[in-house]
Amino acid sequence: MFAVALLSLAVSQPVVLPIANKPPLEAHATLDGQDALQANAGTLAFQEGAGFSYRHVGPPREGDTDAFLAAWAPWSFVTFGGGLEYARFPGDHRFLQGAIALGFRPTVALSVSLVYRPFFGMGALQGARLDAWDFGLGFRPARWLSLTAAIENFSNPVSRGFVIPRTYAVGFGVRPFRSDFLTIGADARLRETLDLRQWPAPRFTLDVRPVSWLGLMLSATTKGEFYAGVTVREQHVDAGVGFGVSRDQGFYSSYVFARGTTKAREGLDFTGKKTVQMALKGELRPGADLDLLRIAMGDFTGPPFGEIPLELYALAERADITGVRLVFQGFDCNFATLHEIRDAILHLRKKGKRVVAELGESDDRDLYVASAADEIIMEPEAGLAFDGIKVTIRNYKGLLDKIGVKVEAHASGEYKNSPDSFTKEQPSSQQIMVQNALLDDMSGAIVKAVADGRKLPEERVRELIEKGLFSATQAKDAGLIDTLAYNPDPAAPLPRARYSNLVNAGSTVIHRDEWNEPPEIAIVSINGTIAGGDSFEDPFGLFPIAGAGTIIRAIEKARLDPNVEAIVVRINSPGGDILASDFIWQAMRRAALTKPTVVSMGDMAASGGYYSALPAHVIFAEPETVTGSIGVFNFSVDLSGLFAKLGINNTVIKRGEHADMTDLSRPLTDEEHTMMHAYVGDLYQSFLRKVAHARKLDVAKADSLARGRVWSGKAAFEHGLVDKLGGLIDAINEAKRLAGLSEAAIVNVRPYPAGGGGRLERFAAEVTESVGIKATPAIDLKAIADYVRRVSALFSAKALYLSPEAF
Repeated sequence: MFAVALLSLAVSQPVVLPIANKPPLEAHATLDGQDALQANAGTLAFQEGAGFSYRHVGPPREGDTDAFLAAWAPWSFVTFGGGLEYARFPGDHRFLQGAIALGFRPTVALSVSLVYRPFFGMGALQGARLDAWDFGLGFRPARWLSLTAAIENFSNPVSRGFVIPRTYAVGFGVRPFRSDFLTIGADARLRETLDLRQWPAPRFTLDVRPVSWLGLMLSATTKGEFYAGVTVREQHVDAGVGFGVSRDQGFYSSYVFARGTTKAREGLDFTGKKTVQMALKGELRPGADLDLLRIAMGDFTGPPFGEIPLELYALAERADITGVRLVFQGFDCNFATLHEIRDAILHLRKKGKRVVAELGESDDRDLYVASAADEIIMEPEAGLAFDGIKVTIRNYKGLLDKIGVKVEAHASGEYKNSPDSFTKEQPSSQQIMVQNALLDDMSGAIVKAVADGRKLPEERVRELIEKGLFSATQAKDAGLIDTLAYNPDPAAPLPRARYSNLVNAGSTVIHRDEWNEPPEIAIVSINGTIAGGDSFEDPFGLFPIAGAGTIIRAIEKARLDPNVEAIVVRINSPGGDILASDFIWQAMRRAALTKPTVVSMGDMAASGGYYSALPAHVIFAEPETVTGSIGVFNFSVDLSGLFAKLGINNTVIKRGEHADMTDLSRPLTDEEHTMMHAYVGDLYQSFLRKVAHARKLDVAKADSLARGRVWSGKAAFEHGLVDKLGGLIDAINEAKRLAGLSEAAIVNVRPYPAGGGGRLERFAAEVTESVGIKATPAIDLKAIADYVRRVSALFSAKALYLSPEAF
């Protein structure tokens, strides 16, 4: 009876269709995007850009399979996929199986996908409806490890006596050298069937890529099946061929594939040597807002300054780039930022790239940067204002006296000149001395740079500055430029065979075949006057506020992120509120106890900006950076004269002798002046002790460098207030070194911007950019009111760490 029951059960079982042929030479955990639709759908969402594939496997004993596959990732964590497979098996079992897929990437390391597979039977399968669903997961926790798991055909479709059984697929790939030089993988599929002989044997794969464009592949199963193949990769297209044999079954099999992608990868380049053109235009904003998506799109309209040196340093390492064409179209930034761009140009030349600068109407800043190039070209009718640099000090006491407003200040040190604009009719001798010292350092740097770049004596450059204004012809005769040439369209190459294969910056980005993301260097920006609360960009674009709340959240997020190897804090700030600066100092100290923390000072990192930098392991400044201003001050404002002129009477009823000390209707008493001086002095001593401890100085030495004095980065380095001279790139390389990474190591430089910068925020930004939505400025009265409130609160603080350069 038992045997009869088994026979009856066997007869009633539907016919199990063979599994459509899977790629036999590649570890399925290593295939991304469209290729995952034929291998293991778990890695679908690791797609970048758009891609397509054709794959053929056959004729093994199971039959032939041809697959046409495509996938598209319009945003960083959403991927759409589709495909069609044509399978032919013995017994006239033929079918078409489609694929409609959606992949989601909630984190950089995780891929989740769902695939619907409509089925169209032919031959013996005519009329069978075996539509199926797949669910897959891909996990890449590190650059060297990829894991996949999938439930294929989880609906277990049955139709007309045929079944595609539910299958459980797992796979892994390992790259012991953390690159695609060597990939080891294994895959296995377990089917829900009574016949264990239908369970495919595990497959083991080996992929060796001795050069970026060539791959050698081997695979074997425990059932004695062996495959060998070769792949050739161009930057956008790759193809491969392989053959297989079976030790026991006596069959051979062929394997052919070709695929293309919109994302250029390391491989053969048939476009030849290229010259990259980059436009320098608009206001190069400070901070670390590195929009790499916009780089890839070739958009350099007023970029954050960090994109330019980073792009130039990347181009310096490219063998296919022979030179860079820089078109100056009126860009604006300070000299410390210009120094970073100039250093990047010099680095390009050191790496053997030819750099040509093309100028229109130009000034000192343009020439300072362009002088680093191999050749400077200028429009014949353009002019060059090479007339030196200046500082304008404005004092408002005379105006305040006329309207009956009296401002008193209590400052630590004779150089803490921040309040002088409101308390004195003329700048103090100390302020003039400091400004002259700054101008001497900056002017000397400009003269030396132009002299070195143009092969002129420094004395000759000083003579040319005294002349001031040059026509293009005069500039050429003076040796400040090389060539005159017309170029009516600045976006087009010059009408001469000067450049070959000219391409836009950003269009040459090469993507590495890597799992997960490389180690991260977090960039945290302190940009603007430091205050409590969140960062805030004023409606007029004049007075950005670096909110301690935003900055601390960014530092903490970077500190706690396991993929962040080191933190670089970019400071462009004149200082600000004492308590907010101290909160940032505490966050920096916590970060420095956990991870390598490096500060890169931009145009200005003074007073509270310098205070915030103190806990870092290494502090970089450019020679032209304005820093120091170690000191404290506060304001007290007396509007009694103005109230009298306006006929306003004030009656104060108080409890406590000094309850109205901050009231605007009266001046401070002598006792209150003494209290304020003691208060400011105590805060100054605390600042000094932190400087002395961080910079390994005794307090007396720190005091001699402090007292509110502003230093150039060059002078600050000479006095030990900063560790090294250099820019953001130097700070990143130092952070890599402190993290135990080589300077050549690939890292992901990721900003931790105001407002978060999580995947949802990035997704929203990518959506608006990809569909062409542009924010339109509007008069927002609420924003203006909030801005006025925030600034008023800042200047009504009891004390400030604020540089005189803020005014």
